Amino acid sequence: GADGIAFSVFRTNELVVHRHPERKELEALELDAQDWRRVLETARGSGLAVVAEAFDAPSRDVALEAGVSALLSHATDVDHPDLLKALGGAGVPLLLATGGAPDAAVREALLAAGGETALVLGPADAPAPVEELRLAAIRAARERFRASVGVLDPTDGGSAFALVAPALAASHGAELVLMHNRGGASSAARAGGV
Repeated sequence: GADGIAFSVFRTNELVVHRHPERKELEALELDAQDWRRVLETARGSGLAVVAEAFDAPSRDVALEAGVSALLSHATDVDHPDLLKALGGAGVPLLLATGGAPDAAVREALLAAGGETALVLGPADAPAPVEELRLAAIRAARERFRASVGVLDPTDGGSAFALVAPALAASHGAELVLMHNRGGASSAARAGGV
């Protein structure tokens, strides 16, 4: 029942230093620009909206060339104004993941991103306990930041709770829900469309 699918697009050289302990695993997962374009264009052909979680400017460019519907910033990039400016100025909506960032950092991130930006509340990593969904924070964030707000459902996408999370989020004012499947990939749903 997802309305879209999200992919994490990255360049290992832009993401981690050479001595990073997980570098070899990231290099094994990395696709070149041509393969990413093929994956993203194929996903677009499915009729689903395609969201690219871009970790760097070259990945943003590949995603835009493939015609993605929106970009997503990772919660760890909330204090990376240059990247947020590049993502927010790309001509497609930006979903700004906030993680547990303080209000001041979220405000600065929104200013840096500009453009059509929506906040995505929730933890930086999933799966996480259901309590991390923090439904009560949705309305408060909409009022405080005067922005569209969605949530990252941190629970396992294969759990029974994953079936009701979008409806609960919508009842609290969420305009979108990002959910992880069992393998860690993301899908996106308009909260009101569930």
